[in-house]
Amino acid sequence: MQAVRNHLLLMRQEGLVGRGDMRLAPKLVSLKASMAKVEDCQDLTGFLQHDAKTGALRDRPSGKRFLAKATLTRIEGQWLVTQAAQAVAVCGKA
Repeated sequence: MQAVRNHLLLMRQEGLVGRGDMRLAPKLVSLKASMAKVEDCQDLTGFLQHDAKTGALRDRPSGKRFLAKATLTRIEGQWLVTQAAQAVAVCGKA
């Protein structure tokens, strides 16, 4: 989760925002009692960086899809993300 926060902070410092569509299709990899593991081959080709002030496009589609993994833990009746990693590897086709 810290890596995501750091990435968003860096974008903000550079005057960038992300806009567009993300195509997500998460899959349950394992489920054991109060812990679940989920993976998604995220298609971010339509989600690009833009200038925060002008809205001008500052990015190009990479054509790549990125594997994201998350661990969820059931705490007091709610499923919470307790660990996440994005761009673990390139996967699939965009």
